[in-house]
Amino acid sequence: MAWDMLVIGTNHDQPRAKMTASMPHLLTRIALAATIALSLGACASRDLSYTEAQALMPAKSPDKGRIYFYREASWLGNSITPDIVMNGKVVGSSNPGAFFFLDRDPGEYAIFCGQGEHNNTHVSLAAGQEVYVRTAVAGGIVKAEMQAEVEPPQVALPQIHKLNLFNTAGDTQ
Repeated sequence: MAWDMLVIGTNHDQPRAKMTASMPHLLTRIALAATIALSLGACASRDLSYTEAQALMPAKSPDKGRIYFYREASWLGNSITPDIVMNGKVVGSSNPGAFFFLDRDPGEYAIFCGQGEHNNTHVSLAAGQEVYVRTAVAGGIVKAEMQAEVEPPQVALPQIHKLNLFNTAGDTQ
């Protein structure tokens, strides 16, 4: 049987109806259906915006503080996604267009992100306090460096509202 013909019918005594079905056309239809199914699945598992994530965030414990890490999307250095290290432990990574948060006990925290002269900052976290740490690619065309700095809520919150929650696989405790 040729691949370009599909023969329908099982009774050999009766004439068979023939339907031409191009195999490449059939494969194209299957590929299109698979693409649509995968696209719909991707929509269902998309990142959450700050507003959507806020509704799902656990309530902050009154005896802990919350540190938000965020990085705005930018054409410069989007492929650079260094680890964010807090007190010697990797807690996440600096991803463009994303934020994440950690709840921590009150205390002093040294934060480093990538390489560079301004790649570190220091946080004194109090119980119930929210602190916002912005990371960004800085530097020139030849060598990109990272920046990490604490931002006041009135600067950070409008920026975070444009970003998506990034589920970090780093140290969450």
